[in-house]
Amino acid sequence: MQLDIINATLGGFDVMALLPTGAGKSLTYQLPALVRRGKTHGITVVITPLRSLMSDQVQHLENLNIRAIPFNGDLQAPTRQHILHAFDGPEPEKFFELLYVTPEMLGQSEQIMEGLRKLHYKKKLARLVIDEAHCVSQWGHDFRKDYSQLGRVRTQFPGVPVMALTATATEHVLDDIKRNLAIKGCKTFRMSANRPNLRIHVIPKGSAFKVNDMIPLIPPDTCGIIYCISRRSTEDLALKLREKHKLNAHHYHANVCAEERRRIQEDWQSGKIKIVVATVAFGMGIDKPDVRFVIHHGPPKSIEGYWQEIGRAGRDGKEANCYLLYQYSDFATLRRMLRDSKDGTRDTIERSLKNLDKLVYFCEDRWVCRRQQILKYFDEEFSEAECRKTCDNCMEGTIHTRCETVDFTQFAIAALKAVRHFQPAGLRMGGINDVLMGRNQKKMGESPGFGMAKNILDTWELNRMTHHLAQSKGLRDAKKAHRSKSAPITWYLPGPNADDYLVRGKRLELRVIPDWKKKPAKKAMRPPQSTNVSSPIRANPRNKGKGKAVTYIDYDMDVEEDYGEEMGRGGTSAPLYGHNALIGEDEDEDEDDDAFEPVLPARNNKAPLGAPISRNGRFPGTGVNNRHESLIEAFLIQAKKLDSELRNRDDLRRAIFSDHEYRQMALHFTTTVVKIMNIPGIDQAKVEKYGVKFAALVESYAMQFKDGHEVIDLDSPMDDVADLEDNDGGDFDEEPDSDEEPDYEEEPDFDEALEDLPSFVPVEIDTHSRYYHPPNDPTLEPEAWLAKYELLREDDRKKEEDAPSRSKRKSDASRAVYQKKSGFGNKRRSASAGTTGSSRRSASAGVSKRRSRGPSGGRAPARRRGATNTSGATNGIATMPH
Repeated sequence: MQLDIINATLGGFDVMALLPTGAGKSLTYQLPALVRRGKTHGITVVITPLRSLMSDQVQHLENLNIRAIPFNGDLQAPTRQHILHAFDGPEPEKFFELLYVTPEMLGQSEQIMEGLRKLHYKKKLARLVIDEAHCVSQWGHDFRKDYSQLGRVRTQFPGVPVMALTATATEHVLDDIKRNLAIKGCKTFRMSANRPNLRIHVIPKGSAFKVNDMIPLIPPDTCGIIYCISRRSTEDLALKLREKHKLNAHHYHANVCAEERRRIQEDWQSGKIKIVVATVAFGMGIDKPDVRFVIHHGPPKSIEGYWQEIGRAGRDGKEANCYLLYQYSDFATLRRMLRDSKDGTRDTIERSLKNLDKLVYFCEDRWVCRRQQILKYFDEEFSEAECRKTCDNCMEGTIHTRCETVDFTQFAIAALKAVRHFQPAGLRMGGINDVLMGRNQKKMGESPGFGMAKNILDTWELNRMTHHLAQSKGLRDAKKAHRSKSAPITWYLPGPNADDYLVRGKRLELRVIPDWKKKPAKKAMRPPQSTNVSSPIRANPRNKGKGKAVTYIDYDMDVEEDYGEEMGRGGTSAPLYGHNALIGEDEDEDEDDDAFEPVLPARNNKAPLGAPISRNGRFPGTGVNNRHESLIEAFLIQAKKLDSELRNRDDLRRAIFSDHEYRQMALHFTTTVVKIMNIPGIDQAKVEKYGVKFAALVESYAMQFKDGHEVIDLDSPMDDVADLEDNDGGDFDEEPDSDEEPDYEEEPDFDEALEDLPSFVPVEIDTHSRYYHPPNDPTLEPEAWLAKYELLREDDRKKEEDAPSRSKRKSDASRAVYQKKSGFGNKRRSASAGTTGSSRRSASAGVSKRRSRGPSGGRAPARRRGATNTSGATNGIATMPH
């Protein structure tokens, strides 16, 4: 099928291809990019969702002596300009064959679009390749707004063939992709999504699931991936695997700096690191053949996401094991995350919730072959006989077991009445369990239904029932602040459909295995060869630990959740969770480095903005007077306000321009876009997009200055003021060199003074026209161009190493604070050396007022985060609830 796809794109046809992970999608466009014959000629443009994925693919091609170029925000402005200059040559494909960009770059950079128009005019734009094309569709599991705009990009280049590639998409998603990209008449290629070498296990986990319980699932000295819901849980779990179990594991998530992520992935690819504990930020597009296991510590958000993530195992065709560990509080977390998402419309959020519901049914279904369920989801016929006992249901024979339907309605009504009784506060999942199991009589004894499920149901069954009540909107979940100032947690209140059960006689019936209450308990989780997953790993009914809950807030880490009670164990209402249990479930955040991460609010930087610009000593010759100084400071405030508004509008994470650049705008009255572009080191692409607004703001302050009959001498070169801010964040370390005022020359007319600013005149191209005639530059030589490109890229890499990104500063500072507060230092070591029963001091009091010091010495603003840990959780096995 790969050959058919290659021939189709070389023939100039639009192509839609669905190939499973490991089937060689990349070859279908990389090989045509090297072919000089056929209907397509020139550069292949590859649109890919992640910069990390882009870097991996470019590095792989460079190792094969194939010229591939990334065009993204990691490049410095001179490097981007040099790449764009290659488009001016008569044969740009001699410089490079493949150009990798992100959809965000296409949507925000007029420079790259201008370059592509040049290629199109010269008939040197061979094809547009859209990798991970399921992101185009609002029905897809990874829908992204910028991907949805690619249809508009495509219409600007008529006659250029499009390739849309994905590994996971339903028939409905494929149709939506074709419609959005306007390629309905394309050639469609589809391979079976089945991966027969993957062994699928779905394991319910109890509240006291420990790292020890997971170790039998990890074959010795093999490579694998463990996916977690939250960033902090990746760090916690990786640390425990290293320190307690001596496994070569490392965490990976979007808040790890780009250089560190690159190093981790390279070390994992080469085998230096065996296990990566990651969020979904890791794995897309990786090409490592010998991944022997993938473990989901918490469930993904959809069956598509699950199938894509486990597809990273066994790409060499050899057997690999995939384990999905879940509990119902995980699903409550994911439901709330999806519902609170600001990235989609109401319809897309509802579709995402339905996709999550389908994953819940997949986890619960013990009567249908797992592989058959998944392939049916992708509209593919599959017989359970073809599974050959490569999933847990087929291995254990439960697919031949007659299921029964059990009526849970009386318990559901009791739960609804209990929640209503405790209004307006409501109850957490553990509180509902306490009422129905007859626990904590002092607080819960007057509630309707108190104790009615005692000796009839257990915690797992109650959690399952509560989840299905919430799913049917009999209950609604809400975020509420924890009483000890932790991060918000889930509370249940009566939902819009509560009266369906209480008044209208609706039934809640769930399927179970016959005699499910009589099945013997298991002692421990078995290794892969004999794993029995019919029973969840459970905690004892009461948590015997004496440790106290530790609640703290770390303002420099992502928001986490206190799930001590929500973990599904039946205990008191206090937020208890064993300190040596696996990882407390906490709130996830979209983890991808380019656009999967949610937009952060503008930081409220308390650090001083720096000393006022002085007219004496530090910047000799600038002629800045007192009125100009005050206008500069006033402009800086308004510019940052405008910056914040634009970032919120366009979902940008970082400031558009730096304080230093804003000061230069006001210092030199850069009243046009051209003048702003002349500021040394400023991002030209950002100036193109936002410069008009800031130039207008500068103009308003320039008019104030002019109306006040003040003048400014702008004869001094821009380089004289390139150091307006120190590297330590804006505070000056030195006093001005002199207290004497500089001598003023005769002051020129205001408008004349503004004209003294060195001007930059760009090539006049009508960027609003679809077609134009760019000049060729016959002097461009590929060898010289490539040599300069290598020098520029080396300079970029050095700058990355010498100046760690904001994400690394935040990650380093937050990790230090977190490890100190969570006891990962001496307390953890002393505990492992034999100290038992010691409780950690609560770090909740006063932590909210603290700030970690950033590398510059200034205050590092951060986001709210909370977690709860206790000691004493015990582990046991109970029967499967269905």
